[in-house]
Amino acid sequence: MIRNLHVTYNSNNKEGRWEVKYGGDPTPIKVTISLDDAIKSAKQMAKDEQCDLVIHGINGDIQDRLSYR
Repeated sequence: MIRNLHVTYNSNNKEGRWEVKYGGDPTPIKVTISLDDAIKSAKQMAKDEQCDLVIHGINGDIQDRLSYR
């Protein structure tokens, strides 16, 4: 089963603000301070895993969806 990757904002996280995680999984794979760093890491992971990447804005709305299938 292929799981999509998501970049989301978490203002409660003390280690950073932007998280990369699998859809439906609350545990982040990576935490970064900048959105650009999170997207860069998530793009490489999505390419390696051949899955979709969903990028959310600060308010949680989907800003972009990229497919690497």
